[in-house]
Amino acid sequence: MIGLAFFFLLVCAPTTYRAPKAAFLVVVLALLALRLWRTKTLGVHPAVLGRALLFSAVGLAFVLLGSIRGNPGALPMMPVFAFWPLVYTLLLGGLDERRRLMAILAALVAALLAIEVYAYLYLLDAAGALPVPLYVPLDLGQGVSENFREFTINPLASIVFLLPFAIGALLIWPRGAHGPIRRGWLWLAVALSGPLVILSGRKGFWLALAVSSVVALILRRWLVGGGWEPMRWRRSLTTVLPITAFALLIAQWTVGLTAPELWNYFVGGFDFSTGDAGLGRSLQFEALWSGWSNSPLIGQGLGAVAPDVIRSSEQPWAYELSYVALLFTTGVVGVTAYAYGIAWIFRQAGTMIREHSEWSPTLLALLVGMTGMLVANFTNPYLAKFDLLWTIFLPIGVINHWLLHRDEPVAHAPVPNVPDAPSHVSRPVSR
Repeated sequence: MIGLAFFFLLVCAPTTYRAPKAAFLVVVLALLALRLWRTKTLGVHPAVLGRALLFSAVGLAFVLLGSIRGNPGALPMMPVFAFWPLVYTLLLGGLDERRRLMAILAALVAALLAIEVYAYLYLLDAAGALPVPLYVPLDLGQGVSENFREFTINPLASIVFLLPFAIGALLIWPRGAHGPIRRGWLWLAVALSGPLVILSGRKGFWLALAVSSVVALILRRWLVGGGWEPMRWRRSLTTVLPITAFALLIAQWTVGLTAPELWNYFVGGFDFSTGDAGLGRSLQFEALWSGWSNSPLIGQGLGAVAPDVIRSSEQPWAYELSYVALLFTTGVVGVTAYAYGIAWIFRQAGTMIREHSEWSPTLLALLVGMTGMLVANFTNPYLAKFDLLWTIFLPIGVINHWLLHRDEPVAHAPVPNVPDAPSHVSRPVSR
C-alpha cells in the first residue's frame, strides 16, 4: 500500500510536494532492502539490471565530460541521467508479484480520473460556477487565462501518458476482457479528458494524442498479426469521433472556441517564425545545432550552455527542445545509446508477442502511453524530472515481470492474448 500511495502521488502531483515524495521513497526503498535481506531476491531480472547499470554509466560519463569542460549544469543533471535510473530499477523489484503489478495498472486510471475531477473543480471554482465549496487549492501549479481558453495544472504532464494509455487499452484490449481495469472506467476517463485537452491549449499535447492513437492501431495490428481490420478502424472512428465532437461542443459552449479557431491555433504552433514560443524554439534549435556541430560525436557534455540562447537565468542549461539538447550535450554517441534503450523496450514487446505472453496487450497499451510522452517530450522536457520517469520505467516493469516469470505456467491472463482477431488469423494458445 505504501508503494501504491507513493506512485499515486507521483502521478497526481508531479514537480510539487517533494518532501512527502522523498519520505515515501525512503520508506519504499527501505522495505525493498528488508525484503532483499530476508529473501536474497532483488526482484529485478539481470537483463533489466544490466541495462540500467549501462545507462547509468553512460549518464555518469557525460556528467564527467561536462564537469571537465566546466559546464554549470553538469552536477545538477547527474540525478536524472546517472542516479534516478538505478532508483527506478530498484523500485521495479516491487512489481515482481502479479497482484502488485495489477494494482499499479488500476491506479493509472484511478489517477487519471482523480486529475480530471480536480481540474474540473478548479475551472468551475475559477469561473465562479461551483455551487458548493468542493475545490481545495492544492499546490499543483494551476492557472487559467482571463478568457478561460488556456489553463495549466502540473498533472497535465501525467495525462500526456495516461490518456494515450487509456485510448490504447480501449483499442487493443478486447471487449469483455477481465483485465485490471474495466472498460467502463476507461471510457469515462477518455470522455472526461476531451474538454481538458482542448482547454489546455498545449499543441504538443494534441500532436502526442494524434500520434499515439495511430500507434495504438499499429500496435494492435502487430499483436493480432493480421490485416488492417477495416471493422476495427470503423469501430475506432465511431467511438473516437463522438468524444471529439463532445469535447468541441463543450469548448464552444463554455469559452466560445470553434473548430476552425482550434485548427488555426494548432497549425500556428508549428510556425517558428512568429510568436514568443515559436521564435524561442527556433533560436534554441539554431544555437543547439550550432553547438553540436562543434563536437558531433560526444557533444558538449551534460549541463552545457549554448551561449547564444539562455532560457532561464537560474538554469541556463535547460532547454525546451529536449532531443536537440540531448544531441547538443551527448552527441551521436549519447543519442544512439538512449535510442537503443527505447528500441530494446519495443523489441522485448515483439518477443512477448511471439511467445504469446499474457502480458502482451497490457505492455502494448503502456507503449502507446510511452509514445505519447516521447512525442510531447520533443518540445517540453518532461523526462528531465524524477516525477515523470515512471512513464518510461513502467513498461520496463511489465517486461521485468515477464522475464522473471517467463517459464512459469500461466494461471490466468490479465487480458486475453489476442483481442478480437480477424477470422482469417488463427489465435495462438498461451503457454
